[in-house]
Amino acid sequence: MAISFHAEDATSCFGSHCDRQPEFRLITLEGEGKDAEGNAVESGVGIALLCRECAIAEVEDELEVIGEKVHSDIPMLGLLLLPLQLTADQVHQLNAEITQSAPINRKSVH
Repeated sequence: MAISFHAEDATSCFGSHCDRQPEFRLITLEGEGKDAEGNAVESGVGIALLCRECAIAEVEDELEVIGEKVHSDIPMLGLLLLPLQLTADQVHQLNAEITQSAPINRKSVH
């Protein structure tokens, strides 16, 4: 089930101490593992609605986290930054690209 927000919650950026209008949604995907206290953490998806400035800062932070968590117990598997509004065609194209396996053409070319 997709994550949704109340209209009033989506009127300002989720960034710390920021009250600007959100322009983007940042979607993160984390693997399962253990937190610093040894508690099991399930894999999941996180979503934040962010203004342009906070989106840039958050993506930079998440890229650092991905590099660090490659060797940690809770891996950051990926992130996706999207505008708040997408066309039906854009949604269709994104759905086509998100698959369970890599998009490899198995036919040999000779």
